[in-house]
Amino acid sequence: MKKFLVLILSLALCIMFSLSGCSCVGESILEFNSTQVKDIKTETLSYGVTFEKNYKEIKRASNVNPDILPDYNNGVYITQYETNVSFPDEYTGNLSPIGNVVNRIIASLTVDVVDKKGTDDTSDDKTYKDQIVSEVYFYDSSLSYAPIFSKTTVKNTYIANDETRIQFDHMIYQYTTTYNKDNYVLTKKYYSESEGEDITGQIDFDKLDSSKLISIRGNGRAYEYGFRQVLDNNQLFFATRNIDVSKGNSMILPVVSYMYTNPSKLQFTNSANSIFNVEQSLTYTRPNYSKVYAENALTLPVKNIRITLSDTDYIGMPKYLSVQNGSADEENILSNGLVVEYAEALITANYNCLGALVYKLNNVSITYSA
Repeated sequence: MKKFLVLILSLALCIMFSLSGCSCVGESILEFNSTQVKDIKTETLSYGVTFEKNYKEIKRASNVNPDILPDYNNGVYITQYETNVSFPDEYTGNLSPIGNVVNRIIASLTVDVVDKKGTDDTSDDKTYKDQIVSEVYFYDSSLSYAPIFSKTTVKNTYIANDETRIQFDHMIYQYTTTYNKDNYVLTKKYYSESEGEDITGQIDFDKLDSSKLISIRGNGRAYEYGFRQVLDNNQLFFATRNIDVSKGNSMILPVVSYMYTNPSKLQFTNSANSIFNVEQSLTYTRPNYSKVYAENALTLPVKNIRITLSDTDYIGMPKYLSVQNGSADEENILSNGLVVEYAEALITANYNCLGALVYKLNNVSITYSA
């Protein structure tokens, strides 16, 4: 049986391309324009996540049988940003919080993966609840948003199939990255479930039995890097809001991900500036202003960012972000560089594309520093 596996992953939680790609260390200090977010104290953004067969260059491969593929339902992605927080309790490195503002982003993705059993009878459907929870701590823009500590817990549905059969499995992995002055340390573990234990449903990751986390290859290894010369994968939504890329131009950022041993160069290209029509309803709340915008009742100026791997002959499947590029609704919606839409491909192990997961902003809650 020709096997493949599907990974339900978010860019802000795991920027994954359909190849190993180019790995390289940063060569210069990174610089960001913090104008969009400098006054934000706390922020919660919520997205609805849906599956689309085709999205721009992301198109389902012709040799994939759609009749046996699962459905992807009830997708929700939430990010929570806060500034001026303490160092994480789990941090064991040699960076110092003294005199430098520390930021934190906690993000979660939940998606129901529904095995339809290849029939129209829904009574035998099996639902697998995929989850990704991540957190990342990092300095402010004066220190290039240099990462301090990153942690990701992933519970994925793995799918093996050929043209007529399909099988499902579930696994939990946990990854941490601890940044020091001269190196970062990767910790990689998987959850070894007990006999008869069912991990397909919703799980509270905070209550995972840590004694069941088993080290895997590469656990505890240290890799050299340049401080202020990389970003962590879990910062990518935030970083994209704070880069200056004019229409038709690109910039390259080295990014550390638990998928690779060294930073990978990602190219961010502003393919176009446009006016974005918000098709879904959107609730927007900030001090002294709150409004629910109905479907198709709001437009936003955006820059359309395309993300690919750089310095390689095969760049893999691109990622797409539409990032707010100015105020809207007579300046009632402030210019905070919100990511209003994001799309990533679902890729099989043999590089077949199943379609795209599309994230659409539907709730914004922001507070500002005094």
